Amino acid sequence: KCGGEYLNKGEFNPMFVTNVGPIKEDSTKAYLRPETAQIIFADFKLIQENARMQLPFGIAQVGKSFRNEIAPRDFIFRCREFEQMEIEYFVDPKEKCPYEIGNTEILVYSDEAQENKSEAKKMKFKEAFKKEIIKTDWHAYWLEQQLLWFTSIGANSDKFRIRQHMKDEKSHYAIDTWDLEYNFPNGWKELQGIANRGNFDLTQHEKFSKKDLKMIQEKVGKSEKILPNVVCEPSQGVERA
Repeated sequence: KCGGEYLNKGEFNPMFVTNVGPIKEDSTKAYLRPETAQIIFADFKLIQENARMQLPFGIAQVGKSFRNEIAPRDFIFRCREFEQMEIEYFVDPKEKCPYEIGNTEILVYSDEAQENKSEAKKMKFKEAFKKEIIKTDWHAYWLEQQLLWFTSIGANSDKFRIRQHMKDEKSHYAIDTWDLEYNFPNGWKELQGIANRGNFDLTQHEKFSKKDLKMIQEKVGKSEKILPNVVCEPSQGVERA
């Protein structure tokens, strides 16, 4: 931007690299995982066949994650090692959410509001879904449940908002992503990311593993094979909570 000279220092390295094996020369290069989600998809077929025969259902887990942050800062917000909790919630993409989206109020900071440099607006989750600000019914339901969980353990509901990821920051796999943010002493910070991942992950695992990950769903008078969608992935750094 300034027109000055710059030096290409090489490939950016956001992951920690290590060697697995006692002798370095014979060892295998490996990486510490930067998230916990993918093992859920890798184990999906095993879990589904042994524990969950019908949709919808969720798989949850907690574990360590590692990120090679350039500049660790802001206390617990840019850690290189942290504890992460995630749920992948699988549904039939053709079925509507059977649970009621409630009238809980929260500050809603949509991508449009951010683009127009306007303020977040307080509205009910039901209203945000009806106005198609939150794109799917399952996503709206889960966003509300996450807020209700935090307030049920004593958090102040006035200090929360949901912020929609803008088009240029949304992950390549996400249909829609919202962060549940909290007004910390150092400003609004992500407490939990809640993404609608669609069927991206299972499609990729099918493609590269050559395994069929579709489920047989028994309907009235018929059965059909369905590749489940992840309509909601709540993901949080435990330390932040």
